[in-house]
Parts: sequence; structure tokens; C-alpha cells
Amino acid sequence: ALPEASLVAMTPVSLRQDDDAEGNAVGSILVSLGTNVEGAEERMLHIMDSATKAKAALAGLSQLQVSALSAGIMSPLLLNTYFGVPPVLHPPFNLVISNVPGPRKPLFWNGAHLDGMYPLSIPSTGQALNITVTSYVDSLQFGLTGRRRTVPHLQRLLTGLDEGLTALETAFS
Repeated sequence: ALPEASLVAMTPVSLRQDDDAEGNAVGSILVSLGTNVEGAEERMLHIMDSATKAKAALAGLSQLQVSALSAGIMSPLLLNTYFGVPPVLHPPFNLVISNVPGPRKPLFWNGAHLDGMYPLSIPSTGQALNITVTSYVDSLQFGLTGRRRTVPHLQRLLTGLDEGLTALETAFS
């Protein structure tokens, strides 16, 4: 059965408008994952709408304002993880999903071809799951890192991920 409320992901987003600019220009948005929506196509449209609205909300803000808003979103995790505050504050999201662009050309080391790059992230206190996607040439690799007590059978999510991607390919082909 579908849950009553959707999972919400905190997603880092690049705010850089000039690819040649130095330094980071990053903010955080909250994206509804539509886990309470039936059907792959409807769910994807829900996610796209949620992400578009969240990015639009940041569009008119200065980098300082975006940083302050992002810090507010992350503050429960920061307090719990870095300052040892008991986890009485819960973040407004269930998991982190991030995308790290990788090399667009094949890599080699001592003549050996790199077949793939699988990302690893570190969940913070109060966070059960982190999903990081890395691109490499013309493929995507997914790294799922979870808290053993909260997500004891993390490998089952890989089956669901595979099934979900197949459903999206079918819905949008």
C-alpha cells in the first residue's frame, strides 16, 4: 500500500550560473518524492514539479539568503551530529539524494580501463539513508548508504531501484 505522506529528499543544488567561476555556489532544496503517488509517470511528474518549484523559490535569492535557508533546512542534522544535541529536532526531510557529475571521457590507470565509479556518502546522525548518483561517460552509478538498524536490508532497495528505473523507462518511452 502507498503511504499517506510522501518521503521528502534534501537535495543539494548548484546555483552557479557561470561554469568558469571559482568557488562553490550551492544550496539545498526539499523535494517531495511522490512515494504516495500511484504510477511511475505520475510520480516522476510529481517529483519534477516539486523540484522545479523548490529551485524557483531560490532563484530570486542572494547567495547569502540561500545559504541561510539551506542552513535552516540542515540545522537539525548539524545540531545532532556536530554539537551532540540530543535528537529532539528532526530534519524536514527523510533522506539525502545528491548527484555528483563525473568524467565524461573514459579513464585509465596503467592501461586498465575504469569500468565504473560507485559513490559513497556518510549519513549523519538522524539520517537513515543517503543516495548519491555519479555519472561516468554515458552511464549513471548509484551509491546507497544506510544505517543498519533503520534499513537492515539495504540490498532490497537495489531491487526496488532497478524495478523503478525499468518502470520509468516504460512510462517515458
